[in-house]
Amino acid sequence: MHAAGRALGYTRRLVRLSRAATGLSLFAIVAACGGQEDGVDQVGVPRPDGATRDGSVGRPLGDSAPLGTDVGAEAFADAPTETAADATLAALDAGDATLEDATDDTLPEAPLDAAAAEAALDAPADVADGAEDATDAGCDDPCLEGDGKCVSGELSTCTLDTHGCTAWAPPTACGAHSICEEKLYRASCTCQPGGVPGDAGCVQVIGAPRPIAPLSTATATSQSPTLHWSLAPGTDGAEVDLCSDRACTSPVTFGAPGSSAAVPSALTAGVHYWRLRGTSGGSAGTDTSPVWEFFVGARSASADTSWGTTPDVNGDGFADVLVGLTDTSRYADVDVYLGGAGGVATTPAVIDGPTTGFGTFGVLNVTIASAGDVDGDGYSDVVVGVLSENAYSDVGAVNYYRGGPGGLGSTMTSLFSEGVPGYTEGYESVAVAPVGDVNGDGYADIITSGAYDTDAVYVLLGSATGLSTVPITITTPGPTNFGSSIAGAGDVNGDGYGDILVAAGAFYLNSGGTYLYLGGPDGPSTTPIELPSGGSALACAGDVNGDGFADIVVGSAVLFGGPNGIASMPFPLVEPPDGTDNFFGGSIASAGDVDGDGFADVLVGAESSNGGTGRAYVYRGSASGPVATPIELDGTSDFGTLVAGAGDVNGDGFADILVGAPAPYESLTSPPQGTILLYWGAATGPSSTPVLLGMFDGYTFANLEPIDVSALRPRQSI
Repeated sequence: MHAAGRALGYTRRLVRLSRAATGLSLFAIVAACGGQEDGVDQVGVPRPDGATRDGSVGRPLGDSAPLGTDVGAEAFADAPTETAADATLAALDAGDATLEDATDDTLPEAPLDAAAAEAALDAPADVADGAEDATDAGCDDPCLEGDGKCVSGELSTCTLDTHGCTAWAPPTACGAHSICEEKLYRASCTCQPGGVPGDAGCVQVIGAPRPIAPLSTATATSQSPTLHWSLAPGTDGAEVDLCSDRACTSPVTFGAPGSSAAVPSALTAGVHYWRLRGTSGGSAGTDTSPVWEFFVGARSASADTSWGTTPDVNGDGFADVLVGLTDTSRYADVDVYLGGAGGVATTPAVIDGPTTGFGTFGVLNVTIASAGDVDGDGYSDVVVGVLSENAYSDVGAVNYYRGGPGGLGSTMTSLFSEGVPGYTEGYESVAVAPVGDVNGDGYADIITSGAYDTDAVYVLLGSATGLSTVPITITTPGPTNFGSSIAGAGDVNGDGYGDILVAAGAFYLNSGGTYLYLGGPDGPSTTPIELPSGGSALACAGDVNGDGFADIVVGSAVLFGGPNGIASMPFPLVEPPDGTDNFFGGSIASAGDVDGDGFADVLVGAESSNGGTGRAYVYRGSASGPVATPIELDGTSDFGTLVAGAGDVNGDGFADILVGAPAPYESLTSPPQGTILLYWGAATGPSSTPVLLGMFDGYTFANLEPIDVSALRPRQSI
């Protein structure tokens, strides 16, 4: 039966049904005959929202049926009489009258597609009256041909039978990788998540999972660490490649259902790489995730966690040395000394700072830190805090540079073009520090503060596009100078989230207290834990006692992490006898595992010891904590003012350390020179002969730790 014949037959049947159905108006019949009138359902009833089948907004049904009203007996008070319906049917059977001729003046006006109605009426009927009557008897559930609906997840379509009736066909299952989906009163089989249309239905695309933990460049506490990832849509597991190089030339592969798996056998100490492919129903995809790296120690702890970040900006597995400083034009530069099997590069790659600094008088000082992998591409990124001077106040900024295969990129991203809120009024610095992954989303985060100029600190979350420009603000719990020192604590309770340390109070005074903010799925906690030991210098110590939980060092004491968080009793670091007022603990850092015994070591600076020339001390870790007697390193001219763990720069399995000696701020006409020294790690401890990385202009240095207000001298940052 052709379309015009079906339309005419359908109209006849509905007119006849109207004679037996109370309250059915001719307007509804015309709308159904026309296919679908605006705002009218299949039998002429307006949809509750007034929407048509194509989603547009319908017109009101005249004065008798406002849009969105319940169409009942009252709505059809002016419905045509049985005589009018008979006249309509007679006109249709005769085939020589339009619908307008068949109605009387009592009928409500209705929109009508005149051309479609004329074509339907003029077309010859191709069914006999007997067949039509038989059709009428079997058309109890009319629907619109071509429509569909979902029945228990299967698709049922409206079809036309041999008698000219429309009815819902038995539901059938959608094809492979397809689901039944209803939209705007229609249904169809569409590709499920992870599927795309193909020549013969939907084809499953098995996407790659996204790595989550350990964060790229972090140190794992277990030699069989548990790897975590986020599944791609439509996948049920992952295929994991473990590699000895970033190119994954000879991977060791294992499969794992779900979103995590422990490495099946113990790994050797050093750097390891991993990547992922998604799996679905036993099949593996071809797409791979970014390659991530992590470092494994010389022993395996009972708690399987990770901590810290290694500044490997080109991803080759060797730690790089980062130096932030101001150049002769007073702009903030970054010098990168790349590590390698032959040692450290003697000539740095210089990343020039912006030619238009914040403030009228240029940059005052710079802080720098390895941010970790803030965008999830597998490479360590670098964050820089910049303080510059205006005519009436100081302005702070936070900038970062992304690592990549070619090293640190020259493109700088400035997070606060107008300056960080609160960084005003004071000759200090903008502190920056990595904090790991505080919300567990697989991106490294950072913290920044205005040192003594603010009573708030700011957490900047990482993401696929980099660091957020909308910070999480942590305000002081009470003390002034909140944020005078900041640091990432590592994962002190082993819950998989990075934790944060914030100190308050004046330089070298513990009056303000030290606070620990635990990480969680929503970011750092809003209620801090006040620690029993206070100090102006803070650092993550690594796993000093080898239990798998990150420990922290505050001033001159170590506090051990554990399943319940930080222990209540601090472990003091005893300063060797060497006079008084040596600023012992003015700079502190995790040294990493300098002697390769599987325990993290602690590095402490004392810039005024040794007769005023300065010293640095390395306290070795052990199962019972730091050893009582440290290894002493001597230098000249404020040696030990800056200390930092360098990571394993030459890849020999021993962590290396950095000690800075910025020169006194005594002469502007002939400034003295400051130095940064690199000490190689070894089984017996740090080497006695350091590598001199460079001589730096004494009064254009930036600060590593913005804490020394007693001298007010800028320094280099390492």
